[in-house]
Amino acid sequence: MLQPRYNIAPNSQAPVIRRGNAFSPDLQMQTLRWGIPYSKLHSKSQQACNARSENIVEGAGMWNKYRSSNRCVVDSQGT
Repeated sequence: MLQPRYNIAPNSQAPVIRRGNAFSPDLQMQTLRWGIPYSKLHSKSQQACNARSENIVEGAGMWNKYRSSNRCVVDSQGT
């Protein structure tokens, strides 16, 4: 059973919903490390935690490789 969490910071574990593999319609829930490594830095402690929507849609910079794959749903509720 998952416990409510009120702060999920970059590089911490979070429950996500994703496909089992690229060709399967089946969804699975699992706990994964949250965050996107910033491509110019080699340290895993530096994570991107926000983005402008137009940069993601247009594929500008580091977001281009994430548009078509490697996506998941992070279930959260804010107040």
